[in-house]
Amino acid sequence: MSVEDIAGEPNIFRLNSVLSTQMTTEEYINKIKMLEEELQKTKEELIKTKDHLKKYTCPVNNKIYYENNKEAHKQRVKEYKEKTNYNASLSQEKKKEYARTAYLNKKLKMNKIIANDNDTEIKNM
Repeated sequence: MSVEDIAGEPNIFRLNSVLSTQMTTEEYINKIKMLEEELQKTKEELIKTKDHLKKYTCPVNNKIYYENNKEAHKQRVKEYKEKTNYNASLSQEKKKEYARTAYLNKKLKMNKIIANDNDTEIKNM
């Protein structure tokens, strides 16, 4: 069948669908171009952000800084410890107490997780 239907008149619906297909193709091309431009802008912004963050997070720069200022840094840490009366040495009893507390908390947490898993299995049955 051609553009005309059986009665010999042009089928308006077919013509409209052909025209709308051409319009949507042009719209798709425009949309693709717009999205490509947006993607390019986003990539440029990402590169700028990465370069900006390198100033603050680059480990090579940090390493060089601490190698050059090692003694000054050690001195600042020593002064801070003296000022705050920091003492890192703990007695064996305190270490055992902290380890036992951590173990019991971990055990309690694992028991809660197991109990929740069992409850969900029972509800699913």
